[in-house]
Amino acid sequence: MNAFEKILLGLFLISSMLFFGFIIGPFSLRIYLALIMVFYLILKYRRFAIFDNFELRLYFLFILFFLFNLIFTNQFYSFNFGKYFLSRFLICFIMVGALGLIKSKKDLQFVINLLIVIGILNVIVNILQFFDIGSQFYAIFKNTTDPDSFLDEDALGLSVGTYGLFGNIVTNGYYSSVFAILFLHKVNISKTYFRKVFYILLFSLGVFAVFATQQRSSLLMLLFFIFLAYSYKVKNAKKIFFGLLITLTIILSYPYLQDIEIGRYQKLTDENRSALYAYAIDFISNHIWFGGINEYRAFMQSKIGIMLAPHNVFLNAFIYSGLLGGVTVIILFFRMLTYAFKIFVNSIGNMNAFSVTFFGCFLVFMGNSLTHNLSLVTGNEFIWFFFILTIKSNNINSYKNVQRNDCTIQKKFSKV
Repeated sequence: MNAFEKILLGLFLISSMLFFGFIIGPFSLRIYLALIMVFYLILKYRRFAIFDNFELRLYFLFILFFLFNLIFTNQFYSFNFGKYFLSRFLICFIMVGALGLIKSKKDLQFVINLLIVIGILNVIVNILQFFDIGSQFYAIFKNTTDPDSFLDEDALGLSVGTYGLFGNIVTNGYYSSVFAILFLHKVNISKTYFRKVFYILLFSLGVFAVFATQQRSSLLMLLFFIFLAYSYKVKNAKKIFFGLLITLTIILSYPYLQDIEIGRYQKLTDENRSALYAYAIDFISNHIWFGGINEYRAFMQSKIGIMLAPHNVFLNAFIYSGLLGGVTVIILFFRMLTYAFKIFVNSIGNMNAFSVTFFGCFLVFMGNSLTHNLSLVTGNEFIWFFFILTIKSNNINSYKNVQRNDCTIQKKFSKV
């Protein structure tokens, strides 16, 4: 990427991550930047090739089913699909197109460094919020940037967690886990003692920031990825030893943790979540063909007096787009996860730190979508961002390896 492309991509990422709700005129800041990005990509490549990716074609099919269901059930205008498409789904396609600018490991490193800067700022804000320091400063972030922050967090018992730079503790949990993984990436690639110690400290603070959000699924997905990554790196004997040690520590510590104030982590099960799932399944069983987002809202109002989405990507898919859209999302979800996991396993063997790191970030978003609403269905562009970067970093690394092998072969023949 040249300097202009780095600035454009950087501003687009920052606006998508932090300034979703920053409105200028009729649109948010990221819509304007997204349109500038599209215009630049068309000028540069004379085409906007976003459908070269099969997963994106599946995603577009889900959107068509969603649109068809809204039209068929006379909800197109009441749902305001045009605005939803422009602010959510279209951004996903533009994000994928924007990542076409990334051509080298230096470009990948630029993206990681940018995210790490945001991550460091987020860690600082989380710590301030956790210890209730400087509330006049960080209160400006409260419920201002998150697209799904239409609910009263205090009424839902969510005020216990920190919301960081993202205006909502759920969104903060997603991104805080991602930042912790990026800090760990720096620990693994640092070559000097000072840098390694610095990033170990930063990683520790990053994990604390995840804890401070009180988002159980975010912390569990972070720990799961770390276990997964290191279980592939160490020998079998060490795997068994450390697995038994961790399991034994958890078993022996659990009775004592019950008496320590650790917030929502004291109870990993959630009766409210189970009730939401039961309501969603009840609704879907009676609206299996076409679903109905507005009908579901009315259904939940009649049951509990408030609109609460089902907190699961698959349940949301059936509610948004009926049977055909729901099945499409299930296929897409597992296809993306399987594809990325294969790259992860291959990258561990090839010591490709970029693909491993981006897979971890992708896994956090996909795993969290099983217990939250931010997902493929709601049009979260950073799922696509980390998925495409997992693929792209693998392709860049493979191309470099081919070049390296070609050079080795040429040197051997030159000696003959």
